[in-house]
Amino acid sequence: MVKAILRPLMEAIASSNAEGLIGTRDLTKLLAFATAAIVDSDEDVVTPRDIRQAGEYFGKLVGHHAKVLRSKSAETGSGFMADFLAGS
Repeated sequence: MVKAILRPLMEAIASSNAEGLIGTRDLTKLLAFATAAIVDSDEDVVTPRDIRQAGEYFGKLVGHHAKVLRSKSAETGSGFMADFLAGS
């Protein structure tokens, strides 16, 4: 599912610049904006404290998944993004 979502996003980023390159910063900003849009649409998130806590929640999710990906990378010798960009 992640690969199906990431590919069109990365293609859109690549087509938006003259070199056709996908910058990590560009992808990070796009995903951060998407996350912010999710937080903004949550009717239970009202106060600045709620927004901070929502950000912390997403941070914990990112940290968890990063650990899992690092563990898998150590086992296989290849990372998710390297495999993804190679078309695996």
